[in-house]
Formats: sequence, structure tokens, C-alpha cells
Amino acid sequence: LFLPNPALIMKRYLPLLVLLIAMQYGNAQPAHLSFEHLTIKEGLPDNNINDIAQDNQGYIWISTYNGVVRYDGYHVKVYKPGMEDKSNVPTYAFSLILQDKNHDLWPNSLNNGLFKYDRSTDRFVQYKNKSLHNKGFQLSGAIDSTGKIWSVVFKSGFRLASLQQFDPATGVFENYGNDQKGTHHINIKQLNDFYTDHQGKIWISTGNGFYRYNPSSDSFTGYLNSADTLKQKNIFTIYQATSTPGKLWVAVENKKDKHRYLLRMDILSGKTEEFKHNPADKTSLGNDTVNTAFE
Repeated sequence: LFLPNPALIMKRYLPLLVLLIAMQYGNAQPAHLSFEHLTIKEGLPDNNINDIAQDNQGYIWISTYNGVVRYDGYHVKVYKPGMEDKSNVPTYAFSLILQDKNHDLWPNSLNNGLFKYDRSTDRFVQYKNKSLHNKGFQLSGAIDSTGKIWSVVFKSGFRLASLQQFDPATGVFENYGNDQKGTHHINIKQLNDFYTDHQGKIWISTGNGFYRYNPSSDSFTGYLNSADTLKQKNIFTIYQATSTPGKLWVAVENKKDKHRYLLRMDILSGKTEEFKHNPADKTSLGNDTVNTAFE
């Protein structure tokens, strides 16, 4: 049974939306923090908040398990995208809200695909990937440097993960995964994380190494992959620091002995450097288990 990376899930699934208001009472006194709660009592359709985004007009958009919410600081407006289409799964759970370079909002439904907010009509337009519609849960995604929208789709109760790519310019979906053929085939039976680097490139970490998407060939290039299951490496997270362009920090676990460590890889040369905890060195890693990285 595949369990998604906790960091990937926890940052999106919060039990309650809390708006923080900081109030300063003079320079000599510490700041007093008070919390204003926005819940079902104030108009939310559900107290489970999955994502929050702010558009270029200042509105706060909230995805919940029972619709999408627009909040102007005073009033709540609830939308139920896809409600009119009887072919949809009768649920209005949304995972995340993406915003493109044109400031268009793209809420990602858990069950019913991708939606785009049309400001002129104050309605949501639905885009269906027919091959995956009603067949999985969409939990995460990103927009790459070309404006294409990527989503991770988990099927069969999280046992199988695939990727879908949507091009807003053409309205065409493309699928990538273990069940695809040709250049769209990648070994992602276990998908741990989904990362967009500073150049807008798409990376995925899996139970057998990690992969980078190549727009020119419409395919994925694999790193640290192996056909031998005993030599495969479980990659938990990927990070590119601004101070080291061309190098990736990768959290690794060897499947054979379950040993974990931090790896730095030069993408151009393929050279790697391992970092591990050394009890005799106080400047080494505090622990070999690394869940995320940040600079």
C-alpha cells in the first residue's frame, strides 16, 4: 500500500482556516496576537481547508471538501463547480488552487478534474480528462514554465499514481505513468513528491529514483533508477537551492538495507556527494532521515 509523503499531504490538509491578525501595542510591549476564526458558522461549507490562494484583485480563495470559497474579508461566497453535470461524481471536494501567469484560477477537484474560474460570468468551466475522469484522486499539481498544468492522479486507492498534463492553449490532456506506452511510460508505481524548480521544470520523486520532464521530447529522464529491485532507491524529496544552480538536493533511502541519507547531484555531470550523520562530527547531519530541504 502506497502512503503519500506526509509533507506533501499535511501542507494542504488543515482542519481549520484561521486568519491571523497581529496587533502591536507600542514599542515597549510585545505584540499581542489574536485569532479570527472563519468556520461553518461564518459561512464556510466545510471546516476542512485544503488550500488557500489570493488572486490579483485581493480575493482569498479557499478549497474545501464541499466546494470552493471566495472571501473578501467580510463576506463568504460558496461555489459548487461541476454541480450541473450529472456525469460527475456527486462530491465537491477540491485539493488545491493554482494560479497561472495570466492570474487565472485553476481549482483542482479531487474527483471531477480541473476547473477554471471565468470572471466575466462568475462561474467555473470544467475540463475533463476522459481517460482518467472519475477514476482517481487528484491531490497535487503545479504549472510549468510553458503554462501547462500538471496534476498527480492516484488510482486504485493510492496504489497507483500517474501524471496528467493539461495545455490551456489547446485544451488537450496528456497522460504519463506506468500504464502508458512509448515516451509517456515512467515507473511511478510509488510517487513520493512533485517538485517545480526555479526554471519551472517538473521533477517527480518515486520509489525507483527521480525523473525530470523534457518538453522538447515530451518524455521523462530518469536519475538513480535501476531495473534491479534490490538496487532501487526510494526518493522522498527533491530541492534546488538558488545558490547552487544545476545541483539538486535529494533525500534517499536504499531499498535493500533501508539506509537513508542526503544526496547532492550535479545534473550535468552526474556526479553525486552523500551527506550522512556522523556521531563524531558535530557539523554533520543531525539525522539521516531528511523530509524536506530549504535555503
